[in-house]
Amino acid sequence: MEKLYIIGWGLSGGFGGVRYYEVIEAEAEDDATIRAWENACEYYEMYSGSNGLRSVSDIMGEEGCDEEEATGIYEEERESWLEYSAVPYSKEAEEKVKYYHYNNPFKHLTDVDQ
Repeated sequence: MEKLYIIGWGLSGGFGGVRYYEVIEAEAEDDATIRAWENACEYYEMYSGSNGLRSVSDIMGEEGCDEEEATGIYEEERESWLEYSAVPYSKEAEEKVKYYHYNNPFKHLTDVDQ
């Protein structure tokens, strides 16, 4: 049976850390954490090549390496910027994040006293 989790994602440094939150369904907390990581990766890729985050082609040009090596460097750099989290849904957890960029598509379920 799937449960509700609040996942969060963002980038460290001047990007401000975890700034986006969403309620999702997942089988287990590990699955929710993977989804949060995927969202953080997508967020990173939006800025790749700008704001000090190098793209694979930037790395190839700067480091003089092939695409395979540049991809490895890119993935290491990306990991160092990612911030993400997953916690089981609770009203208390929701209170902590609801004033960020927050989306709860299960509001109809979570507004009901359980």
